[in-house]
Amino acid sequence: ECLQHLNLAEQFYIRQLQHHVGKLGLQQLSPTDQTLKSDLVGQTFRWIVDPQTTLKFPAPGMIRPRKAADLDVANVLNQFVTLQTLLLDLLDKAPYVDWNRQKIPSLFGSWLTLRLGDMLLMLVAHTERHLNQAGRVKEMLSLAKTD
Repeated sequence: ECLQHLNLAEQFYIRQLQHHVGKLGLQQLSPTDQTLKSDLVGQTFRWIVDPQTTLKFPAPGMIRPRKAADLDVANVLNQFVTLQTLLLDLLDKAPYVDWNRQKIPSLFGSWLTLRLGDMLLMLVAHTERHLNQAGRVKEMLSLAKTD
């Protein structure tokens, strides 16, 4: 369920990022060091998904996964690997585009946007948060089997 949730969220955001990065093209010929100038929206989104944040926030309906019993495990894993590969490709291109200028629509609508840099950081933190969650679930299940 954790991986399927990541797949659903990342399908949306990776598609948005691919579109915007593709539209921008690589703006510099060589990678540049940049300072991300996060705004309040970006800081809030990143805090919500940060692995260290202990508060739980309900996922929007469109990215809530079906129950594990209803999922095709092989398909979920294949899709997860594919999306992570696409995300890595986008991260490789990040030093060549302006992180602060380009705004990306969020899952909540085009009226709520995030800077490209905030979006990339949010996706990495969101992935880490839910992989940690999946690890805890796996550990609990293995402990339950030994009892």
